[in-house]
Amino acid sequence: MKLIRLMGKMNLVVIGLVSILWSVPALGGCNTDQAVVNPPSRNGQPTVTTNDSQIAQLIRQLGDDDWPKREAAQTALEDWPADKLSEIEPALQEAAQSKDPDVKMRAKAILKKIKPFTLLGANPQGYKEYRHEQTGMVFVLIPAGSFQMGSNESDDEKPIHDVTLNSFLISKYETTQGVWQKIMGSDPSKFKGDNNPVEQVSWDDCQYFCKKAGLRLPTEAEWEYAARAGTTTKYYWGDKEDGDYMWYSANLGNTTHPVGQKKPNVFGLYDMSGNVWEWCQDWYGKNYYGSSPKSNPTGPGSGQGRVLRGGSWGDLANLCRSALRLWRTPASRLYTYGFRCVQDLR
Repeated sequence: MKLIRLMGKMNLVVIGLVSILWSVPALGGCNTDQAVVNPPSRNGQPTVTTNDSQIAQLIRQLGDDDWPKREAAQTALEDWPADKLSEIEPALQEAAQSKDPDVKMRAKAILKKIKPFTLLGANPQGYKEYRHEQTGMVFVLIPAGSFQMGSNESDDEKPIHDVTLNSFLISKYETTQGVWQKIMGSDPSKFKGDNNPVEQVSWDDCQYFCKKAGLRLPTEAEWEYAARAGTTTKYYWGDKEDGDYMWYSANLGNTTHPVGQKKPNVFGLYDMSGNVWEWCQDWYGKNYYGSSPKSNPTGPGSGQGRVLRGGSWGDLANLCRSALRLWRTPASRLYTYGFRCVQDLR
């Protein structure tokens, strides 16, 4: 009996040694082609120490039997420096066609994360357009620049002030019901139609959508800059209401309409006035313009409500002005509330 116990203990020791040796990439020398898994890591997972010669190894490791190694390889590839993505993109494109389902799935997920947008070309207005691969939405690249934000029409639109913004991507159309269903699996809208803007969505709902799609809502400053498109007039086409550019109370017929049927602004964006109000990221602050920073303002640090912009199908023309501000609580839903998305181009 004592001999049996002793042999059992020796076997455990041998197994432990084999496990340790198996986990060490190289003994007695340095193997630069081996990806090294090191704890601790981001989100509690092992990290991978990489160099240029390890790309192929990382790709293979996406299909490793060991789950922590798969996660570590995926994290390393997702965190690849933005200015060196060309080093890994060809290998990932090839891996996305792999017969190994794990490698194929993970490679596609990595590609979506590191390169979520595909350049389509220039729109008729001369601005670059990109397709967001996960949603299929088309985005327009808005160039960096400065503009005069606000107006003298209402107290909360004063003072008119200079704002400078970095470049950003904004969706060409309001988010449609078809896109919402694709990401969220349901449609809360009152006025049904795949190409109609989704409505009856709260600011909180939009945050959940954006998180799932890897997007965000525009800041209030980004929204007005994109809507004005270089203009300083009441509307982005001039100072007089014009039903050729917007769906509003005078022409809408008490319902939303498919996006993109009216004339666009100079950036090539549609329905920035009318159809549905669009949620912005900012908290609303009535006097915020008097103290907001000049560069990339993001609104007050707190508040009672979030900003809505653009007016809707049920509003008079004056409520569809480029500078007009509205606010509602983040949980508010109504069949005139929708949104469009923004993202920074990596």
